[in-house]
Amino acid sequence: MFYIYRYYVLINKTYLKLILFLIIIKLILFSGAFLGYKIIPFDDEMYDSNFNFFEKGDGFFEIWQTWDSQWYLKIARDGYFTGSFTEMSDIAVYAFFPLFPLLIYLLNFLFSNLVISGLFVSFICSVVTVIYLYKLINLDYPHLIARNSIIYYLLFPTAFFFSAIYTESLFLMLVVLTFYYAREQKWWLCSFFGVLCSLTRTIGVLLLFPILIEYFKSLGSNNFKIRFNKNIVWLLIMPLGLGIYQLFIWLTTNNFSTYFISQKFWGRQMFNFGAYITHLTNLTFHSFKYSFLDLVTVIIFIFMLYHIYKRLRFSYFLYSVLIMILPLLSANLMSMTRLVLISFPHYILLALWTSDYKSGKVGIWFYILSILFGVLQVFLAALFVNNYWIA
Repeated sequence: MFYIYRYYVLINKTYLKLILFLIIIKLILFSGAFLGYKIIPFDDEMYDSNFNFFEKGDGFFEIWQTWDSQWYLKIARDGYFTGSFTEMSDIAVYAFFPLFPLLIYLLNFLFSNLVISGLFVSFICSVVTVIYLYKLINLDYPHLIARNSIIYYLLFPTAFFFSAIYTESLFLMLVVLTFYYAREQKWWLCSFFGVLCSLTRTIGVLLLFPILIEYFKSLGSNNFKIRFNKNIVWLLIMPLGLGIYQLFIWLTTNNFSTYFISQKFWGRQMFNFGAYITHLTNLTFHSFKYSFLDLVTVIIFIFMLYHIYKRLRFSYFLYSVLIMILPLLSANLMSMTRLVLISFPHYILLALWTSDYKSGKVGIWFYILSILFGVLQVFLAALFVNNYWIA
């Protein structure tokens, strides 16, 4: 009993240390972004050319009310547009899934401030992610790798989106919970969080496939012998979230294709491979569509996918592949520096590359990358709140 008690004390201390580290990172991030907002010139031209549904705010939290945050806050305040479409924003709003703005709407009863409500949703999701991502990684790897993976997750250059009023934090939390309960073989919980994933982002529907890999693995299936039991029924309802949203769109707009039309507005047309020629021949360093930085991000992450396949679980590899597929099929690399954030296996791989878990030592590259990532994140966050295009 004494050893069990010591184990739980150690685990609880680990969680507390990770959460404390998260809070420190958030404080540095928000302070650095606010300081940058006061120092760096605001991009008025980009701001004026973008959709703006709220008055510009200069407060410590209000500066995060920019880019896609405006859309989620608008939905939380006004709901989805239900009249006759007269402006493109009326239909473009349907590209944004409902779970995140719904949580903002509910929390607003407590805070009476949509911006603070949105930031708080992202913060709580980050706390849960830290705990369960550590638990998930710790199923396969020792404390050192799990801890360092969390550090990479918190410090990654574009990880400030986990703090912003964006779906990244909510979605990754739901993905990690889905994987964790799949590993624990608690299939109804796994399915519950999977449904919420598909109610948060399109990619949530594809989560079914890596989870099925874990399901068949839990049954001892191998080669071409696939066994079933009644628990698979739980998993097959995971895409229900998207179905619910599509039903809502159909009842609201009387048009089942509204969601797909909204995707065209944002430049997401499936199988438009000819657009790659335009993309590759019009590269700038970083812009909406023709970004050299986005292209390099894709190349690096595809390179890392090979090593994820060699070193990590196949379900993790498949999940990371699926994350890349949708934007690549649309021949639009826009926002790839943000979209890759939710690929948690990449953080595990970075931890494995920069740590020797057999000896319990951390390599010099871990410190170099951590410092570099952290500094870049604060700088990019400062640009983001000044309405420069990051992702």
